[in-house]
Amino acid sequence: GPERRMGPYAYKDKQWVGFDDVETIRMKSEYIRSMGLGGGMVWALDLDDFNNRCGQGRHPLMKAIKSVLGPAKNENETDLEEEIFKKTEDIDIESNETELTEIDNSIQEQEVVMDESDQMEGYKVVCYFTNWAWYRPEGGKYQPRDIKEDLCTHIVYGFAVLDPITLTIKAHDSWADFDNGKF
Repeated sequence: GPERRMGPYAYKDKQWVGFDDVETIRMKSEYIRSMGLGGGMVWALDLDDFNNRCGQGRHPLMKAIKSVLGPAKNENETDLEEEIFKKTEDIDIESNETELTEIDNSIQEQEVVMDESDQMEGYKVVCYFTNWAWYRPEGGKYQPRDIKEDLCTHIVYGFAVLDPITLTIKAHDSWADFDNGKF
């Protein structure tokens, strides 16, 4: 049968830790696809190499997941940028403002349709954002602005808590969530 790889790990004496690299993340994503599962979850966004410290680019693990589980293009679907180029390459901009407006409107309609179909069908890549990542030293600090919106279909925000008296959701860390004035 096919060779099975346990994945990367490190150990010293009785301490052992397993972790993922691009190859094992890709294998797990392919397994998700082969089993017909709905998607994968990542714990947590800030544990990927978002600063390219290892030289494989920013977010190499998330990009590996997206390459396998990202929205599939069928053979009839054209890239939106190619379509814009094809529709506008022969237009004299000064004399055809009406035609450009019609093209822009049709492209916007197509974008909405594609967004809705991507959300309703296909695999989900659910990412977890931890608000405590704000407190790491500079090189490891991860903030909402570090989230690349094209890597995840859904984001779970940690943490909010349930107030036991009012039974309403409230901030777990009001500084990280609101008071810092950044988001």
